[in-house]
Amino acid sequence: MDWLSVLWDSYWWPLYLLWYLVSAIGLWCLCRAGKVPHPWMCWIPLVQDYQAGWLADSLVPRKAWLPWKILLPVMRMLSILSVPVSGLLGLALVSLIAGRLDGNWFGILLVGIGSMLLSILGVIGLRAAERIVCAVSLLPVWESFYPTRKGICICLTLVGLEGIAFFRCAQNISQQAINSGETLPLNQERKN
Repeated sequence: MDWLSVLWDSYWWPLYLLWYLVSAIGLWCLCRAGKVPHPWMCWIPLVQDYQAGWLADSLVPRKAWLPWKILLPVMRMLSILSVPVSGLLGLALVSLIAGRLDGNWFGILLVGIGSMLLSILGVIGLRAAERIVCAVSLLPVWESFYPTRKGICICLTLVGLEGIAFFRCAQNISQQAINSGETLPLNQERKN
């Protein structure tokens, strides 16, 4: 059975599609309210991180060597690429050591298990770092668009559910602020 049939035969893909739509709608509304250029890019999956970083940078300008709009997508790509890269490195380590163990299957098995555990720990560590960077970078967004529930938004971001927070923030913005073209919700002044 190939993986594509498993994916499409499962009942999970409608939930993933719903998750993507909720996240894209929420971020699109926030980018429109925050006057981020090209809010339509919120509908492109990996570009959503760029737009979220742009929104965070536009709310609280900071002088740093790397803006959030670059750091967020880079961290997401590193998190995605860490799985195949760590698997290939583990396979290379096992094959390198297997040649030196000269048929000792128990030693080869131990090296394989050890490299697999190291790969898993590396992926988990990089994913945790990506979630922390995402939570720190989106803090200005939560403070500007949903200040009464920013703690909940941070927790949702840490567990990877920032799409719900985007959508909830978009609901929190009044339709009048979006239609009138105000830069920030609730007539807040931009801090310079």
